Amino acid sequence: MKLFSARRFPTLFRDRWNTTGLAGAIDGIDVDALCREYDELGAVAPSRPDRDKCYFVGHEGRPRAKTPGHPSEKHLAIALWRLGTLRTRADVTQIPLLDYQFPLKAARSDRGLGEVDLLGATAEDRIAIIELKVKRRDGTRGESPVHALMEGLRYAAVVHANIGAISAETRHLFGVDLSDRPPIMQILAPEDWWGGWLDMGRTRRTAGPWESGFLELATHLEARLGIAVQCASLEAAGLADIAWDACGPLLPHPPTVSGVALDRAAGRRFSKMRAAHPSSSSTA
Repeated sequence: MKLFSARRFPTLFRDRWNTTGLAGAIDGIDVDALCREYDELGAVAPSRPDRDKCYFVGHEGRPRAKTPGHPSEKHLAIALWRLGTLRTRADVTQIPLLDYQFPLKAARSDRGLGEVDLLGATAEDRIAIIELKVKRRDGTRGESPVHALMEGLRYAAVVHANIGAISAETRHLFGVDLSDRPPIMQILAPEDWWGGWLDMGRTRRTAGPWESGFLELATHLEARLGIAVQCASLEAAGLADIAWDACGPLLPHPPTVSGVALDRAAGRRFSKMRAAHPSSSSTA
């Protein structure tokens, strides 16, 4: 029996995607090798039920800290989860949120696997993996979109491999029978995070036009793996907007989620996306 080890998946678990040469790094991804990694990860994916563990562990929206201190990505995830369902524009699939920090590890040895920031299910009962990104505390742009994509892909591989067990739990807890279709993988971030990667200023020259390669990669992944990749922005909602009540972090005003158009032109920050069918990639 093959056991999970992050070292077996050099692209899915790549630690760094530097800003310098980002376009070239994306263009250099071997799609065939990446798809093989995805399939192999699914084949050796840890199974929590095999260790008598549930997937839904009873999150209540209360982080350990009693006050927010420095608001974090985790606080934003909880605040969004407490909303239940995000308001969306026509070009982004509406996703009711089921859980945050959704666990995937079955044992301590499953190092590097991490947790799904937000887990949802669409109106068609298709499972959604939401990878949340924010700027760093020092105001720098943080991890890149391709880093977020790889994180979401590895979560999707493990979740899809265990969809039967997860569906049994969602049926019991939420009355939802999840489809066995490949997941939707959404990169969700505040506008300022997306702005940092689309309006790159002087670093654009060293990064290159990464958006075109990202779009092409997302298209290949949808065709090969069936995963719909979405890029979505939280309008007027970020770490600075997080408040706190007796139940934990919250957003006083529910944000609207809109699609992000990735353009090669460095001067264009956001543009209107073409309305897409929910099963289609929302990066195009």
